[in-house]
Amino acid sequence: MKKNLTRILSLLLVLVLMVGVLPVSALADGWDLTGELDTEQLLERAEPVEMQASASDFSKILHLDCGRKYFTKDWIIALLYEMQAAGYNQLQLAFGNDGLRFLLNDMSFTANGKSYSHDTVVSKVEAGNRAQNSSNDSSWLTEAEMDAIIAKATELGIEIVPLLNLPGHANALLDIADDTYNATGSNNTLNVVSADDSARNFGMAIFKKYVDYFHSKGCNYFNFGADEYANDASGLFSFSRLTEQEYARFASFINSLAAYIVSNGMTPRAFNDGLYYNKSNPWDMNTSKNTSIKSIQCCYWSSGWGSYPVATASQIASKSHSMINTHGDFYYVLGKSDNFDSGYSYASGFNNTAFAGKETISNPVGSMFCIWCDYPNAETETLVAQKTRLVLRAMAARMDNKSIDTINTAVVENGFNEDGTLNNAGTEFKIVDCDGGSTPTLEVGKALTLCIANGVSAEWSASPADIVQIEVSDSANANGSVSGSSVKVTALQAGNVTITATNPADPTQTANFTLTVSDPDAPRTETVTLTVGQEVTRTQDGDLRGTYTPDPAGVASVNVTAEPVAGETTYAPVTSLTAGTFYVSTKANDNTPTVTLTLEDAGNGQYYLKDSSGQYIYPSATRNVGYWDYTLGTGKKAVDVAVNNGKVTISRQCSDTTILGKPVTTTAYLTLNGARFGAIGNSTNLYLYTEKTQPAGWKPTITFKGLAVGNTTVKIGDVTYNITVTEKNLETVTPLSVEYWITNARTTGSDGKTSASIAATTGTVASAAGHDAADLLPKTTKKEERDLDYWHSRLLDKTQKNGSTSGTAEQTEQNGDDETNSGVAFTKIRYFDGVWSVFTANNEWVTVESNHQLVAYYAEHIKVTDEVDSHASDWGKLGDGSPSTAYLDPRYVNTLSFQVVYEDSTTNPVDTTAANLRSKTICYGYWENGRGIGSVILDETENFEIYKVTAQTGSMTGSSSGNNQPYTISSFSWEKNEESVWENNGEADWAGTYNNGQVVVYNNARNPKRSGVYQNLHWSTNKEAILLRIYVRAKVTEDSLTVRYVDNANNEEFYHYSIAVASNTTFDPDFALSGNQNQLIHNTVKNIKGITQTVTADLGNLTEIAAQYRHSKYKCTNAVLSDGNKTVTLYYTFTNIVNFVIDFGLPITITPADVSETLTQHGVTLESITVTGVNDGTVTIEKNSKTFTYTPNANFLKHDGEKLTVTYTGSLLTEDGKKNSAVSYQVYIFPASNVLYEENFLTPYAKDPANLPAWTSDTSSQLTGQSQSMHKNDTSVRYGYDDVYQSITGRNGAWTIQGLNAENNVSQALYTEFYGNALDVIGSCGRNTAQVMFLIYNQTTKQAKSVLIDTRYNGTTLEQVPYSHIELPGGDAHYNVMIRAYYAPAIAASNTNTATTFGAVSGISDFALSGNYADQAVWDQMARDLASFGLTLDDVEFIRFADTPAAQTDALAVYADLYSVNEDGREAGTELAIDAFRVYRSASTIHTVPKNYLESEQNIEYWNILDLVDGKIVKAYTENGTVENVTVEAYEANGGPLDEIYLENGQSVAFKVENAGATIQVSLRAVQGATNWADTTTGGTPTRISTNTEMYYTITKDSSGNFVIANRGDALLAVGNVKLPSNAKTTSTSEIDEDALRASVCAALGLSAEQPQAFQPKTFTARATTLPMLRNKRVSVLITISNDVSYVTVNGVKYTPSRYYASWQKTRLIQFGETLGKYESKTYTIIAYDANGVASAPITVNG
Repeated sequence: MKKNLTRILSLLLVLVLMVGVLPVSALADGWDLTGELDTEQLLERAEPVEMQASASDFSKILHLDCGRKYFTKDWIIALLYEMQAAGYNQLQLAFGNDGLRFLLNDMSFTANGKSYSHDTVVSKVEAGNRAQNSSNDSSWLTEAEMDAIIAKATELGIEIVPLLNLPGHANALLDIADDTYNATGSNNTLNVVSADDSARNFGMAIFKKYVDYFHSKGCNYFNFGADEYANDASGLFSFSRLTEQEYARFASFINSLAAYIVSNGMTPRAFNDGLYYNKSNPWDMNTSKNTSIKSIQCCYWSSGWGSYPVATASQIASKSHSMINTHGDFYYVLGKSDNFDSGYSYASGFNNTAFAGKETISNPVGSMFCIWCDYPNAETETLVAQKTRLVLRAMAARMDNKSIDTINTAVVENGFNEDGTLNNAGTEFKIVDCDGGSTPTLEVGKALTLCIANGVSAEWSASPADIVQIEVSDSANANGSVSGSSVKVTALQAGNVTITATNPADPTQTANFTLTVSDPDAPRTETVTLTVGQEVTRTQDGDLRGTYTPDPAGVASVNVTAEPVAGETTYAPVTSLTAGTFYVSTKANDNTPTVTLTLEDAGNGQYYLKDSSGQYIYPSATRNVGYWDYTLGTGKKAVDVAVNNGKVTISRQCSDTTILGKPVTTTAYLTLNGARFGAIGNSTNLYLYTEKTQPAGWKPTITFKGLAVGNTTVKIGDVTYNITVTEKNLETVTPLSVEYWITNARTTGSDGKTSASIAATTGTVASAAGHDAADLLPKTTKKEERDLDYWHSRLLDKTQKNGSTSGTAEQTEQNGDDETNSGVAFTKIRYFDGVWSVFTANNEWVTVESNHQLVAYYAEHIKVTDEVDSHASDWGKLGDGSPSTAYLDPRYVNTLSFQVVYEDSTTNPVDTTAANLRSKTICYGYWENGRGIGSVILDETENFEIYKVTAQTGSMTGSSSGNNQPYTISSFSWEKNEESVWENNGEADWAGTYNNGQVVVYNNARNPKRSGVYQNLHWSTNKEAILLRIYVRAKVTEDSLTVRYVDNANNEEFYHYSIAVASNTTFDPDFALSGNQNQLIHNTVKNIKGITQTVTADLGNLTEIAAQYRHSKYKCTNAVLSDGNKTVTLYYTFTNIVNFVIDFGLPITITPADVSETLTQHGVTLESITVTGVNDGTVTIEKNSKTFTYTPNANFLKHDGEKLTVTYTGSLLTEDGKKNSAVSYQVYIFPASNVLYEENFLTPYAKDPANLPAWTSDTSSQLTGQSQSMHKNDTSVRYGYDDVYQSITGRNGAWTIQGLNAENNVSQALYTEFYGNALDVIGSCGRNTAQVMFLIYNQTTKQAKSVLIDTRYNGTTLEQVPYSHIELPGGDAHYNVMIRAYYAPAIAASNTNTATTFGAVSGISDFALSGNYADQAVWDQMARDLASFGLTLDDVEFIRFADTPAAQTDALAVYADLYSVNEDGREAGTELAIDAFRVYRSASTIHTVPKNYLESEQNIEYWNILDLVDGKIVKAYTENGTVENVTVEAYEANGGPLDEIYLENGQSVAFKVENAGATIQVSLRAVQGATNWADTTTGGTPTRISTNTEMYYTITKDSSGNFVIANRGDALLAVGNVKLPSNAKTTSTSEIDEDALRASVCAALGLSAEQPQAFQPKTFTARATTLPMLRNKRVSVLITISNDVSYVTVNGVKYTPSRYYASWQKTRLIQFGETLGKYESKTYTIIAYDANGVASAPITVNG
């Protein structure tokens, strides 16, 4: 080992000595020893290993700020080539930094329960990008473009490091949420330091999407920034504004970011200033206990400054973080003066271990050079490339510990040219003009050839397609696309067109070429506008010399002059090579090349070169020790010249021998530096140009001169000029006069004038837009000693009659003449089209006529309010005795006082006594007939906004020593008559107006209104006082304090307000709830005006809180400080919430007693009732009884109920026993877990064609004007039963359809929407009832379900039949439902059909095409209807009301069964009635609504009776007769109804349930006529049931735990669904002990449970015979019985012998047969019964 090391050191020494004598050029050009060194010599190239990360592990990073500034994909790829050449191995793309300029294909996400769609995110981000540092650029990289960037980086050996900065520099992210989650005072930072997690959740939701994407792309690092928290906020800088607790939250958040990065197998990075902030006492980043922070690599850029004490590099390194040197002194920043402005030499000072703050970190894992775009518009991406291409190389050299003198300054292929343009010498995909041109214009009829720079074939298209024609070879397609490496583009018509080429091998690789097509023959028009006497000029191409006369003449003159111009010289790039003399340059598209180069043909495709002096030259190379020396040779030697898309490479092969005598070769390339040619060993591009000279021509000048006002036209060459001449010199226009007034007195400006004289030459007055009137008028004027402020301007019609003292709208100085609200306000003035006009409040320009008076009204700044600015249109004097010489007769005085009211009821002044109010009072003279207050102008300020103004009246006393002496008020006496005169609620009927923060309360001084809202705004007697109370809200600022009020029941805030305070003001840290109910302590704070505001827990004093909270019984349960004691939250429990549940879609009537017993107590009187908050129904009020009736509408189905506010007024008691004049309650109306809605909740589908058979509303038997029972907190009620239905025996109103046939085979649809998880539709069944299809669409999953039911039933028509219970796979969700009736063709009895009838079919669609259905048109219509939901016939679930549902999983079998050998015939289905539908929703208390149900109705599930008896039915009715002790399958197969069991007299069902309690609820109905039912406990006294409406009834289990339902009447009883607790366990009938079952059934039937002896018939035999057939066999069973047998059952099916037989016959025969499969066998169990129903022992036969 030592020997080898000695040899290596010796070789290194030799190499050093060799390098010492090498020429400098060799070091610059690099080493080229490949191919001539043996293994030992290669050791000479080994580099020393430093004490830091190895070269292979050391991260050499270039950071690009592509968040603030948009860089194209192609530019970034060019940067990657530059980086590869310089030796970088990582590109950090800061796509999320202020802006967000990379968006995924799916940007949708959900945060804090709110969903943000992809389109919303994109539009918000684009708007935010435009706003960032005024970039005005919304651009962003697509996912396909980022994929391409990553792929290219991987190809070049460079890693992509994404950077999404959080929580700071997140402007664009905050724009997505409309700045909902901003940090206090910041526009760019997420508020992750708040106790509320909303901002953190929002940021993390977006962050995860990007981490997931870059993880999927194989990225190994992710930088989340974490720097400069809220650095845009005023006050303390960035992290210094945070408390230690807030900083802990910040640390927890970035820990969570790092943890998610680590969980995806990536390494997190962040900038240093967010880590362990405060160098003197660094805060612990591990507050969150998340140790993933240690894996963060620290990009250390700044050591901070005095007010920004970040942790030092060594402090962070000591925490085990890997360190990356990101030294801020070596940044390149757009738009700022930095150290690289003069070149790249400053990079020489960079050292990997020398960190910011003059600290040394000996083992960094990487270094970073940053390009920042603080001012994105300061430089184009081309200029950025030009200025950084060598800087980045110098920085890379220093990262490799090399001198910056070693960098190669040559242009990198596919990188940047010297001028910053993209070098596309390699494989970049780009469209170029094959002829070397670059002009993006083309005339109609002309053509150009475009090709792909790298020669690959592409697919070409043009948009729009009709501007050009694209041709390749001999094929053309003007409206589509063509393929080829080049195309001919011919201009067809004028317009702009984009030609796109797409690489078929990589569809993400596209290139565009924008072309403008002009039509020289198309007419052109231009507009010329000038004033009389004015001259304007235009230029136009061509020799236009001549005489032109506009038409009509006399409006303007036209004179054309022309000067000769020399021909223009241009330079065209050489794209195909021939011998000749050319201009040569290193620049593409060089317009001023100066160096020439001559090419002489040397044969064999080679050329001789001559420079501009005629000297032959060539690139040459000679071999030195270990390297090549490239020089320019002189002499005539042939060279190779290659041209590729305009780029020219000139080279020559050179050979020599090494010092060891080995032959070697190299290629020397010709270079150009300025005007000097040279040679180099790297391929370099030159550009050759030919000179073109355009012919000489003329440069015309057209001069237009205005002669008279008017319009005229002239055509010059191919341009038509439309000329407009306006009024002559504006200085001759008569100025406009605007008078200064305060009510009926003139005021004086600073110039001593009482009006403004506005000249037409002022500002923008002489323009269409005009000039703001306020800017043309003095801001202040004077009236005697008073300073007056500008208020507004009005246009008055002096001839308009009105009721003022002057009799017209003209403002005069007559006593009491107040026109401040007459006429119309105006805001702008202009002189345009020769007239003066003003822009009025009606948004129109009105010409000023001679009858008009323009008045600027001024108002006195009365300074009686601190929180808002106050002015008055009339003048008076203060009532506090302050000095004043204004006139006021102390005998006749009225006063106007002002008091400000805060949201917490704090007032300023504190009360309305004279001592505190006189300084807020203005005194006016009393007028004999009374007077109005005139106009009082109240302006909001930066801290407060106005939301209400009230007025009340009273009386006052005061005194003064004379008319022109101070006046002092001594007392006030106020009436309790406060009334609102203005509220900010958008209503117009107020005595005030609001405009842009200004409230004006008005009542005409001389002729005041005296009633309504004006009754407190006038003085009718001497010494009368008016008090204006101004209700204000504090505007939310960075310093605001917040008071929140929260309802404990739902944790929802029901009110909040802010308090404006000085900076750094907080609530008292001892703020708390005292021991006394609703009392607070330490609950005061001084606001920004020095007023002490008191936070109160007494809601009664907070007038803006909704009445249901203020007037209820409540208790404040907690007071919590948060947000650094800047927010206090008060929590309340209320007892004024009343819940009602409705289980039918009928009205519900609610009495005062239903709402609260306190409303009916002795001494309580009710005067009125109001109900608000109605959204999903209607409310009617019965005024006498104070009851209200709520009727749900179709919207009720879609939501979770209705929240109403019900307020009673009168002499009342609140819930806590206090007297009050008003009490409010929160009344909730919830839907039950199943609700029966009548047909009026269905509506015909409005979008259906008008020619479809329409449904008719049958209201003859409809329940009208009846309300359902009220379900409150009453444990005796059951949901699903109501007395109002107990007598319904037929339809209860219905939608009916009739006359369906083969031609009119489908009805119009009925439509509804609902929220739920299952649906029953209820209607009629009979011999000729139609098919009905339900199309159900889930609005969330966008999935559809279709169910088709054949409702026919071979019996008498049944009403209110539940067709089928349809469970919806999406669970509780929002659904749309369409119901259509379809014609059902007649079916003959199918006892002659066989299975061969149908052929080879595999689904409904095949069966529909087989021709075996009666009418193909029905199938076709069904298919069309299904297609609109994305379904086919094979998606349909088919059900027959009176037949087996087993085939629901095999649609073919269902239809085939229609023709089976045992199927009865069916009449054609032509009509239908839809009576109602039932909607189910979850009863689980994990949902909100069920929590409000009775306990017995919570957490229940609905079981169908057929599922519950599962396996055995004791005895029941079917379409084909009674069945007994049969399975459910056999019951349905014999014609039992779907989803119900029909019981005749003496028939029953039984089942057993565990965990269900003693009683359960079962849905029952009388099918046809009234009957009786009983359970095991009521067998002796059956219950009568008359209604055929399905409702729920309570049944009780017996001592054996069995539930039994028995029919004890003469008509059919239907049993449907059973409500059971969700944890119930069921036992089917077949599993119940037979003796116990018998006893239970007998109890329900009222019979003895004693077991009878088996019946022994005199004769009872059976035999089976089989007749083989071709594909099956026919089985016949012959049963012989004696006359004592009443009937028999075969496999549970009842057969009765004929009643007609001879008396001498002692036996009778029963025979039946069926067809079985050829190899099928079947056992028949036969039981005989006597007349009492006693069964015999069974006998069996096999067939």
